[in-house]
Order: sequence, then structure tokens, then C-alpha cells
Amino acid sequence: MPDFDHETDAPPFAGWEILSVGASLLIAEWVVLVFVGRSKLVAAIPLGLAFGFMFCSHQLRGETLWDIGLRVDNLGRAARSLLWPTVIAVLAILLIGWLSGSLRFGLLPMRPRFLLLPV
Repeated sequence: MPDFDHETDAPPFAGWEILSVGASLLIAEWVVLVFVGRSKLVAAIPLGLAFGFMFCSHQLRGETLWDIGLRVDNLGRAARSLLWPTVIAVLAILLIGWLSGSLRFGLLPMRPRFLLLPV
């Protein structure tokens, strides 16, 4: 593996990484899907290359999952801090739906066939 100087090489390398991922997303959306059609498998090729580039760059710099922020030591605190805003938002949405008369919990209006659509 080549030597990597974290202090001098990190900002330009990180910038190129961000540019590469953004370009891959644009290529997948604007170029590949236009010529091939709406095949999600074909659109996954540039996106897979972008994630592969990110993985290789983190490996090259010797970064661990902990270094890039993927860890679970603070998951409980984060969930607790998001609990009340989420509950308040859900209650506000339900209240607005009830007051406007558009709150329906029946199975027919929810159109269960949409559950079969790929995301």
C-alpha cells in the first residue's frame, strides 16, 4: 500500500472522493437510466463503483468503522434524544389529519398494493 500523509493529503483526497460519489450518482440517474431504461440493476453499477471507491479510500487511509462514525456506543443516547421530537411530530400529524377530516385508518384507502412496489 502507498504511504498516505494524513495531514497534507486528506483534504484534496476527501474532495475527490466526494466529487467521485456525486458524479457516480449523476451518471446513474442521468446517463445510464436514459439509455438503458428504468432497470435498477443497471443503475446499481455506478453506485456500486462509488461505494467501492469509498471503501477503498477508507482502507487506504487506514480508517476504521469507528473513525468514520459507524459505531453503536452512542445509539441509545441518540434514540432517547430523538424519541420525544418523533412522538410530538407523529401526534401533530395525527391531530392535523383528525382536525382536517382526512385521517383514515381503513385498509382500503391505504392501497395495500403499493406495499408490493420496489423501493
